[in-house]
Amino acid sequence: MKTEKCNPHNDRDSLEVTREQRRGAIKKLIDLNPEIKRSDLWRANQRDYEWLRNNDQEWFDTFIPPRQNLKTDWKKRDKDWLKLIRKTYEKMSEDPCNLKRISIYSLFNEAGLNKNQIYLHKEKLPQTMNFLNENIETMNDWRRRKIDYAIKNLLAEGKLPSMTTIQKEVGISDKEFKKHVKYVEEVLHQYNRI
Repeated sequence: MKTEKCNPHNDRDSLEVTREQRRGAIKKLIDLNPEIKRSDLWRANQRDYEWLRNNDQEWFDTFIPPRQNLKTDWKKRDKDWLKLIRKTYEKMSEDPCNLKRISIYSLFNEAGLNKNQIYLHKEKLPQTMNFLNENIETMNDWRRRKIDYAIKNLLAEGKLPSMTTIQKEVGISDKEFKKHVKYVEEVLHQYNRI
């Protein structure tokens, strides 16, 4: 069996070929789209982008488009998000068929916003945070709203609402439902069903 001797020149040549291939791939993307941003370049060819960033830093810093340091206008974002969240809240709370809990997650999801942003930057969004803290539903509020809906629904269908049918309609455990029995009785009393 013939063994190959280690030749440092082969390794160097191989590294140069790899470097030139990776540079060429990135240059081609930049040539095709001279306005390309770093993030788009990374998405288009993550493998070569990362290799060059780690192994050819000088070339990378020279040829890769500079980072765009866009300053966020947090006062404007707070105002815009508050307006959007308020509108979404009104839509969700006025919809009699909405049984989703009105939470930070559901509001941001319905509004098409990234909920992680509120957790990362809540101190920069005081108006939005105040609105959320004043208007999101607790678990008990949400369950009570579901109980109201279930009772109205059962009555509209001409069914006699009992504790069992209400619990089944609401879909909560025995343990949780027991916490709300008094509230159910109060609501049924309002409808003269007790």
